[in-house]
Amino acid sequence: MSDGGRKVTILAVGSGTERYIALKTSIVDAAVLSSPVTLTAKQEGYRELFSFFTDKEYADIPVATFTRDDMLQTNAALVERFVRAQVKGLLYMRANRDGAASALARALKSKESETGPAFDEIRPTMTEDGTITLDEQRKALEYLLSPAQQKDPPRLERIYDFTLARKAYQELQARGWKPE
Repeated sequence: MSDGGRKVTILAVGSGTERYIALKTSIVDAAVLSSPVTLTAKQEGYRELFSFFTDKEYADIPVATFTRDDMLQTNAALVERFVRAQVKGLLYMRANRDGAASALARALKSKESETGPAFDEIRPTMTEDGTITLDEQRKALEYLLSPAQQKDPPRLERIYDFTLARKAYQELQARGWKPE
């Protein structure tokens, strides 16, 4: 890969922790890291060059749920319950920082003192209802397809369908549901 006349080599070196170790041991000169490893890198004096969380020109959907069309047709009630549970989880995380950081610590088998700041880093990326705007969908699709140089991108509604998430959020709001 070339950037401004300089040759750049991209190496696949593993997961976030493995990429950080490769950076720390000078196997690589730069690495894409994710929370909570980003916080460790910052604390150890590494400089952040780009953030997927704060760069407004970059659009990505860091966590998404996928299913097949036949699952939507044959087991729609299960899919709806699953999406509703995800929306409840999102609302809980947005409303309860300490509870979310504690749950994250248990899931990652780490200390809350580490997961709390990591959660604080990703929290601003959480949408209100688990969906993104059409403009954000277009940007994300553009980003994903640009390396492939596709002339005719697929229709957004074929890739993204937030109907169930919006429905779940609206139903929870109408019932006055609040995370505990």
